[in-house]
Amino acid sequence: MLECPEEASPICGKKACSSPGRYECADCDNPTLFCKDCLVESHRWLPLHRPMKWNGTYYQKESFSNLGLVWYFGHGGIPCPYVYDGRGIQELTVLDLNGIHKVSVGYCQCAKGPEIAEQIFLVKLFPATVLRPQTAFSFRALKLFHMVHLTAHTKAWDFIGTMHRLTDCLDIKALHVSILRNLFKADD
Repeated sequence: MLECPEEASPICGKKACSSPGRYECADCDNPTLFCKDCLVESHRWLPLHRPMKWNGTYYQKESFSNLGLVWYFGHGGIPCPYVYDGRGIQELTVLDLNGIHKVSVGYCQCAKGPEIAEQIFLVKLFPATVLRPQTAFSFRALKLFHMVHLTAHTKAWDFIGTMHRLTDCLDIKALHVSILRNLFKADD
């Protein structure tokens, strides 16, 4: 994944596309580079994967939200006809097994459609609140936390810190908070 592409300007790995390939997914096992549009299309149902962009020297982190991917809830993954009524496309912070993600979501805004919290449940996420949720946890991450809490007595604070470091281990602020927390931690 972190090796330099062999060609200076590789072609997108999708057979029908001839655009330059600059993107890959850190969570997929496919080492092929794709153009932005093909990567976004192939991850329509995998918005919690982590795209990487080859900038000519190294791979830099990207987000599917920045690449234009919108995760549409309801209507089988296609945009609701009323998605732009009301609040339109919104940002949802999601904690999954591979880290914390900012995801662009389009909720169903139909008059008889489900509430936003229910729409989040339907895509196997657990909203942090039922009123105007802005954060959700994947069921997989909740199951992992449950297991490590039962077996290793891991606290929620430590689990969230681990997920944050998995997302960005070089975030100085997070490391600073971690150091301070450990300095002033009361004995259990």
